[in-house]
Amino acid sequence: HRELFYKLLLEDYVEKQRTVVVATHLIEEVANLVEQVTIIDRGRVLLASSAEELRSSGHRVSGRAADVEAYCAGRDVLAVEELGGLEVAYLLGAPDGTRLHERLETAPLSLQKLFVKLTEKEDAR
Repeated sequence: HRELFYKLLLEDYVEKQRTVVVATHLIEEVANLVEQVTIIDRGRVLLASSAEELRSSGHRVSGRAADVEAYCAGRDVLAVEELGGLEVAYLLGAPDGTRLHERLETAPLSLQKLFVKLTEKEDAR
């Protein structure tokens, strides 16, 4: 039913453009529909920006733990997940090409992952 709801919402929006507020924890489900995003945690606005800006506001890097740690030194790290001798780090900002090499992989940070990591970071404070 959610897919039908989004389909009807878009069809109606095309006919009569207006502001629609959607509150959800299912970020990936609406990621391609939204233009503006506000992340609220415990009544506090953590982030408010265009969806496009948010999509390019962070990245993840993965590889051997020592390589990932070296890449992350001095960067704005949201979180690090360890899997054996491998790590995945979630960072704000653009990838640093001068620190990347063949043993590291990088990818954009999805809106869902950004939401989760930002709210987890706030919980840790």
